[in-house]
Amino acid sequence: MKLERMNSLIEKNTILAIFDQNRVRSEDFSLYMIELKTILKENSRCVMYDQKTKCFKIPLHLTTNGFDLLEEYRINRELY
Repeated sequence: MKLERMNSLIEKNTILAIFDQNRVRSEDFSLYMIELKTILKENSRCVMYDQKTKCFKIPLHLTTNGFDLLEEYRINRELY
C-alpha cells in the first residue's frame, strides 16, 4: 500500500479524513479521522477491503470525530 510506504519513509503516522462527499455542504456534515496504522492493524478483523469498489469499509467506532485526533497529535508535538 502506498500510504504504508509513505509512513516508513517520513517516519510519521498518516491520519486519514473520512467524510460523506454528498453531505459536505449540509448542516449535518460529519468528519471522522483515523490513523492508517489502525486500519492496517484491524484489517481482516473489523475493517474490510471491498475489491469491487477498491475501498476500505471502516466501522465508525474505530474513528475519532472531528479534528480531535489532529489536536491530540499537536498537543503531543507529533505532527511534524
